[in-house]
Amino acid sequence: MRKILHISKYHTNHSGGIENIANIINTELSEKFNIKTIAFSSNKENGKHDFKTILCTPFITIMSQPISFKYIAEIIKQSGNHDIIYLHYPNILAIFALLFVKNKNIIIHWHSDVVNQSLLYSFVKWIEKRILEKAKIVILSTANYSKSSKALECVQSKVKVINYGIKDLTYNNKERKRSIKEKNDRRTILSIGRLVPYKGFSYLINAMKYLDKNKFELIIIGRGSLKKSLQKVINDNHLLNVKILSEIKDCEKNKLLNSSHIFCLPSITRAEAFGLALVEALSFGLPLVTFDMPSSGTNFINQDNLTGYTAKMKDSKDLAKKIEAIAFNKIKYERFSGNSRKRYLQFFTEPIFLAKMCKVFSTVSEIDKFK
Repeated sequence: MRKILHISKYHTNHSGGIENIANIINTELSEKFNIKTIAFSSNKENGKHDFKTILCTPFITIMSQPISFKYIAEIIKQSGNHDIIYLHYPNILAIFALLFVKNKNIIIHWHSDVVNQSLLYSFVKWIEKRILEKAKIVILSTANYSKSSKALECVQSKVKVINYGIKDLTYNNKERKRSIKEKNDRRTILSIGRLVPYKGFSYLINAMKYLDKNKFELIIIGRGSLKKSLQKVINDNHLLNVKILSEIKDCEKNKLLNSSHIFCLPSITRAEAFGLALVEALSFGLPLVTFDMPSSGTNFINQDNLTGYTAKMKDSKDLAKKIEAIAFNKIKYERFSGNSRKRYLQFFTEPIFLAKMCKVFSTVSEIDKFK
């Protein structure tokens, strides 16, 4: 059984797209591979250390990067005892640690470029380049992102595109057909994501000013630093049909996915490399509305005029126009809904994702382990 050193930022007690993927790897592939995970603890508790998991408590976090000397030491120490090193990136401290390991079977799961941190990136760019040179395989979630990444220009021959996959959240109700009700019924727009600048929620909230408050409501599920400022925009514009829900369980989130009419993810930068919430929406057959961002994976998930619409970048009025164009057109709505479900089944199921990851882990050469 191949031994994999799995390096992530956080573990199962931390929410986020990357952490969800890391958790899927740990839980679903543990019987096929001997996986040991190194990650940061997301709380003040002492780091956990056993035969499967090493959690390191950071003493400080700088620009979203936790810092721990133990984290570096454990990566260097454990690398010699494993056949494969599998790293989720961005994670600057982890790639720094990899400068000092001899194991050549390095797989980098490149979730995103370092975006919106130009000062920090100027210091780590050379480390990133060195580790990319050492890596055997670089996994990307979409070809769109791979082709638009300047950091990956010189390693395109190592890139392997594997779309993220998630469990079918509809609980085997695979043939369910979404349909809109009477024309006068209120439509629910749902959005899910961290309340941070690149998610673009302010544009979606502003879009609600152009939609009839008696015909539309918006529910945003998320937590983050912008909650107070976004709530102020809602209050100042008297948008009583807009709600932000920060404390919500997965079962409640899934109920909202099931009962909503349209899903909108208004991300505005390449920091949104994929958008796992979009895949969740596809699994429920929800039509999608996103901003047109060809260099991001969002355009691969949401195919314009197939699974929904893409709106002009940072244009709240056009965003509202695209939402309205779907909401009250029964034929268009049901076509987009059916296509969303089909696209999920074709590209984004968990079994498809795991099968491709298994193939990568099984075919990486062990010959060059310590060369």
